[in-house]
Amino acid sequence: MMHFIQSAVGSVATRLTNVAQQFNSATFYTLAGLAYQLASQKKNANLNLCRAVELAPSSLLTLRLYAQTEKLLWQAFERIEEQKIHFQNNYKYWFVLGKLQLAMYRLSDARYSFERALALNKSSAKTWWLFGWVLQQLKEQSASLYAYEQARKSSWHPNVKRFGVGYWFAQSRNWMQAVHAYTGLLEASQPNTKTKLIAQLLRRRAYVYQRLLDWDRASRDYQQALQLKPSNSLFEPLAWALAQSDQWQQVETVCQQALQNIPKIFVAKRKRIRKLLALSLSQNQPRQAIEQFQHCYSTTAWWQRYFLLHPKLLSLNNPQHRLHAQLAYNYVHQAGRAWTQQDWHRMIENLEQAIKRWPDHEPRLYAALGEAFACVGKWKAASQTFCQINLFLWPSSQQLHQRTKKQTQRLVLEYAEHRERLPIQPQLILYESYVGGYVSCNPYAIYQTMVKDPQFANWTHVWVLSDLKRAPEDCLQRDNVILVPRNSQLYQRYLATAKWLINNNTFPGYFNRRTDQFYLNTWHGTPFKTLGRDIRGFMEHKGAARTFLHATHMLSPNAHTSHVLIKRYDIDGLFQGQLLERGYPRNDLLINATKQQKQCFRHKLGLPETSKPVVLYAPTWRGTLGHLDVESQRIITDLQILQQQQNCQIVFRGHHLTEQALLTAGLGNVHIAPQAVDTAQVLAITDILITDYSSISFDFLLTERPILFYTHDLEDYQNQRGLYFDMHEMPGPQYASIEQLCIGLTQTLEQISQDQWLPTTQYRKAKERFCPHDDGQVTQRAIEFFFKDNCQNVLPATQDARQTLLFYAGSLITNGITTAFINLIKTIDPQRYRIVIAIEVTAVGKNPECIQRLQHLPEYVQIIGRSGSQLLNTYERTAIGNFNRYHTLNPEQKYHYVRAFKREFHRLFADWQPDYVIQYEGYSRMWAGILGCGAPAATQRIIYLHNDMHGEWQTRHPYLAAIFWLYRYFNRLVSVSNAINQVNEDQLAQCFELAKECFVYAHNVPDFTDVQARAKESLEQDFATWLAQTPPRQTFISIGRLSPEKNHALLLNAFAQLVKKYPQARLIILGEGPLRSALEQQIVQLHISHAVLLPGIRNNPFPLLSRSDCFVLPSAYEGLGMVLLEAMALNKPIIATDIPPVRELLAPGYGYLIEPSVDELTAAMEKIITGAGQLDMIQMDQIAYKNQAMTQFYALLEPHLKEAIQ
Repeated sequence: MMHFIQSAVGSVATRLTNVAQQFNSATFYTLAGLAYQLASQKKNANLNLCRAVELAPSSLLTLRLYAQTEKLLWQAFERIEEQKIHFQNNYKYWFVLGKLQLAMYRLSDARYSFERALALNKSSAKTWWLFGWVLQQLKEQSASLYAYEQARKSSWHPNVKRFGVGYWFAQSRNWMQAVHAYTGLLEASQPNTKTKLIAQLLRRRAYVYQRLLDWDRASRDYQQALQLKPSNSLFEPLAWALAQSDQWQQVETVCQQALQNIPKIFVAKRKRIRKLLALSLSQNQPRQAIEQFQHCYSTTAWWQRYFLLHPKLLSLNNPQHRLHAQLAYNYVHQAGRAWTQQDWHRMIENLEQAIKRWPDHEPRLYAALGEAFACVGKWKAASQTFCQINLFLWPSSQQLHQRTKKQTQRLVLEYAEHRERLPIQPQLILYESYVGGYVSCNPYAIYQTMVKDPQFANWTHVWVLSDLKRAPEDCLQRDNVILVPRNSQLYQRYLATAKWLINNNTFPGYFNRRTDQFYLNTWHGTPFKTLGRDIRGFMEHKGAARTFLHATHMLSPNAHTSHVLIKRYDIDGLFQGQLLERGYPRNDLLINATKQQKQCFRHKLGLPETSKPVVLYAPTWRGTLGHLDVESQRIITDLQILQQQQNCQIVFRGHHLTEQALLTAGLGNVHIAPQAVDTAQVLAITDILITDYSSISFDFLLTERPILFYTHDLEDYQNQRGLYFDMHEMPGPQYASIEQLCIGLTQTLEQISQDQWLPTTQYRKAKERFCPHDDGQVTQRAIEFFFKDNCQNVLPATQDARQTLLFYAGSLITNGITTAFINLIKTIDPQRYRIVIAIEVTAVGKNPECIQRLQHLPEYVQIIGRSGSQLLNTYERTAIGNFNRYHTLNPEQKYHYVRAFKREFHRLFADWQPDYVIQYEGYSRMWAGILGCGAPAATQRIIYLHNDMHGEWQTRHPYLAAIFWLYRYFNRLVSVSNAINQVNEDQLAQCFELAKECFVYAHNVPDFTDVQARAKESLEQDFATWLAQTPPRQTFISIGRLSPEKNHALLLNAFAQLVKKYPQARLIILGEGPLRSALEQQIVQLHISHAVLLPGIRNNPFPLLSRSDCFVLPSAYEGLGMVLLEAMALNKPIIATDIPPVRELLAPGYGYLIEPSVDELTAAMEKIITGAGQLDMIQMDQIAYKNQAMTQFYALLEPHLKEAIQ
């Protein structure tokens, strides 16, 4: 219903936007923004309200709505502050301004704004409340209490009058402040305060403690409230709070009291309490627990029997899983018949088999099984089964699952619940091939041996298969084989609980191997096409690389495959498992197949009894779902020509989508191999193989039979996909057209018929290279390797004495941090350190320039992409949400927060333990959590502080308070200059309880040579034209993000004064940012549009910098701007504001330092024009500076160089 309403409101908003655009009306833009806000489309709301503010900047309503939607609080603040002159006597204006200042932690400014608002309206309760909060943060406790009391007295809201400002804090989800307010009110309560009011306050505080995950305090408050004022509504939350803190005996007592006091008319509440009572009794008193469970489900027992007798009526979340459910129908029906006959043991046996096969979590099956266990006196088993009736143990998790609409997020919740709650099943094997598409390849070969081995007779084999039509007969006929659809609830359960996992591809992005699980990745062929980082696309290997890291065991048929899987997937040195390079299990059949087996394979393919050779055409899948017709039509045309061959039998094996198209193509003489038949079985009876770039050709080498390569699109395929080998290296002739192929096939058939075909020398060399270990015993070796931990012939781990550095540097957008990072990476000695970079694939992949920067890094740099979903339970989500909102955590929330990010680090990197993790970007809250909280205990943690972080916090990024809190998890807090290090230490150490010895510095690493080389490139034509008439020494340039800290407004004001005296002077400001519109307006207002250029970002700014006469840095605060070093590399005169880090760099005489005033900046620029100060500047020793910067960086990693960073 809510989704429907939001869609309707969104449609109205779209129409309002169209009207607003037609009439350019601020009113309609405001209405559209409001409508989009109601439809939860904040981005569209902000766009419309921005336009409304531009058209009507003095409309307070528009400004207030705009402030609610603007993510960049500082930008909203600046727009609203600009209108101060219009609202000097409007208390609502001062209230909105104060709220923004409070959100940005500008407490002194917020105090002034709220004082102005109260001077205009002393009866505003919310103004008093927020004013009190500001005073509290300013440590003015008595004034804060007075303001809170005034808020309570002024408010009309009954809850505020009774419970004080804690009610408002709770409404705004500021739980810690709510606790503080409620506690203050309780402590201040008089002896004659009504008992009922105190009980209500305790109850409210208990609820807030629940939201803070502080279950002990919550339960204590609930108990006190219950003692002061008994209420039936308190029993349930008290019982859950006690359960969360594992006080099960007290839970039992409270639940029994509740059942005695709550009237029977409240059926649902009594049922919930009985479930909780049963859960508590199940800890030590399973028989009594069953009685309570039976109370909950006794009214539906006959209905459960009805469903068991009619299993088709049982519901399914996904109708496509109905075929899988049919595999369980017989077991369910037999269980129903056994229930009718009271044959409890047979009922248990059938229900257990049904639950193992039912695709979804079906509560009725668990309830029936619990009843059956109870009837035979297996109380513990019955209790445990009843506890699993609900998919989630805690109601909060169940409610979150029900609210979640996206299927992927629901799967993650289910997998996380199973992973935490259910035990590992030691005799359960999960097999998956080609993402659940087939039962085939290496996992199938291992399965066929395992299922016949008496040692594993009692083991359960689970196959992931989405389409049962592709299931082999032997999988359908065995009781110990289970088929599950991928991404079903049953799949999540087996993925989380199977001790043994075998896959030839990748698991879902949320997969996170448990400590007691073993995972064998077999991959699915010798790489012919490029894989890993060699693929033309961007980071398409991210999922496979992450999955490989989780593998405890890997199989490889040859050295080439081993190299690709480890080196080209960038996991060399990171992979902690074992790699066995001793052949492929699937190829055993090509060597060991008997005549009887081959006859059976021919029968499966529908081949008649004849001596005609079998020709298999197995092309690589080239199509996409959107271009299926084009790919299929070409194959149909080729097969129509091939089937004209009279002296052979043509068999086709390809992608299942192509095969569906072929069924109606009239190819009567072509046999399409069913997907239920494994490719190895098809190869075993094949006499001639026709393929192109498929790894199937390497497997077929074992038969020593002819291979023909049909490569009609070789050039295009090489350019688009890439190949590891030249086709002339392949063990067979190559044909570029179907006509050539037919001639070659005819010749080969004649040679076979005359027994004249023999493998060439090239063929035998290829066999030795790609199949050196395939001797028919590979499957047995793989089983010994995986299940019995036989490490014989395992490839030795990489011997590497280098230390490993794991970096995160953001999305590599165009800025100084990215430049400094790339310079550092290129300069680090790869002989001493292994360098690994973690990236957010989605963020980097959006920008081609960012992708290009990443691809131009040195080849030895390894890249791991973060993809998939973070595994979080309900309480971890609560802790992270609270932290992101208010930037601090109590001890209980901290436990869940740290636990969540330790799990996320393991999801991304498995068991790898880097020596150092370095959060170089310094601004990502997510990665500060992953690297700071999640890294292993022995890993050293470093985070960079690229600026005056306190200034950044109060000027632009309020969320930085969260990162400041996370600094405690890092060993080194690295500023980029000595001066900025002192600033950060002074402002952050005491405020956020950080050890001063953690504050160190290391200068950014410049690349002077690169800057000088790129500066020699040609100047872009638009710049050359614009500067053609500019006199010498009158071109000024500034490079930097168009944001507040860069202070470009000061530069424009100064330049406007300069132009009055030197009208031919020119100013170029390179960069992009949120202040572009404001700067453009300022340029127009100053009448300097002819003299100032804002060209945005350019890939190579250095020719323009070289052509300019002076570089100007007007920043209000900086870290250590890379652009200063780049200007120094080109020996440009520099004018910069006198702030600590800039002073540290320029003080020796490398540039002019000025106070941030219009007059001083104008005078300095005039000096450049007149040449009065040119002789005052000196050049820096660039080599010495770079060496010093690298020494400082190495000192972060090597203790004996510690003095270099302090």
